[in-house]
Amino acid sequence: MLRQRFQIKLYLERIKSCNLVTKETKKLNEYGTYQGIALSLRLISFFIGRSAYMLYLWGMVSDQDIYFMRIALAEAEKAYALEEVPVGAVVVYGQEVIARAHNKVQAAREATAHAELLALQRACQAKGEKYLPECTLYVTLEPCAMCAGACFWTQIGKVVFGASDEKRGYRRWQPDLLHPKTVVLDDLLAQESCDLLQRFFRKLRLP
Repeated sequence: MLRQRFQIKLYLERIKSCNLVTKETKKLNEYGTYQGIALSLRLISFFIGRSAYMLYLWGMVSDQDIYFMRIALAEAEKAYALEEVPVGAVVVYGQEVIARAHNKVQAAREATAHAELLALQRACQAKGEKYLPECTLYVTLEPCAMCAGACFWTQIGKVVFGASDEKRGYRRWQPDLLHPKTVVLDDLLAQESCDLLQRFFRKLRLP
């Protein structure tokens, strides 16, 4: 019990350091044992539901991850301006962006011209290799099954994506579609990706 309370205290201190003090956090200080633990578990589950932010609190998401995802978001903005579904992607090798792309389905009249696929193709060309185990793909929306398959075949080392795609995302159809060695991080800047997508589809519905 003492160990649990100590872990909870450390967790709350990390939250407070990020200016995330809530009513639940304040109430925790007023409870002794079981009530405090139960209340903290509700708070913990809230942040676990926002996995990337939870990882950021613990230092597992770096400022570098956020920086490169913002570049992917800039690519998504380009797609939006061209009346394409606003999805952007970049491939990073070390500290360098070696490929970037956004959806070009309408412009290319090609249903497979997804941001991830284009970025992976360009990354392979840039490195002169067919496999990308030391690279990271940042994409603003969860890859579809086709793009996840491309990630598998290129053996991409890490995939970081923003918003989840409950209808067409690969996890709905085959969660283990990526290469077994690929590290996945989701929900990074997800709200910004969602806002852009919602803005795009609202615009489509206008008369």
